[in-house]
Amino acid sequence: MIQMNKQHWPHKVVDNGDKDNGTNIALWLEANVGRFRNRWYSVYGFGDDPDYYYFSDESDATMFILRWL
Repeated sequence: MIQMNKQHWPHKVVDNGDKDNGTNIALWLEANVGRFRNRWYSVYGFGDDPDYYYFSDESDATMFILRWL
C-alpha cells in the first residue's frame, strides 16, 4: 500500500463502499474541495481493497465523510 506524507496529507478517510462511485466522488471533490493533488488525493483499491482519500484540511475530510460515507 502507498504511504502518503502525513505532514502534507494528515487526514485519511477509508471508503469500503461502492466502487462504482469513484468517478462521482472525484467530480464532487473537484467541484467542492478543489483540484486533485491540491487539497485532496486518492488511492483506489482493487477488488475488495478499500479506496483511500487524503485531505490537507480537516474540514474537507469532514465534508467528504458527511456526503459519501
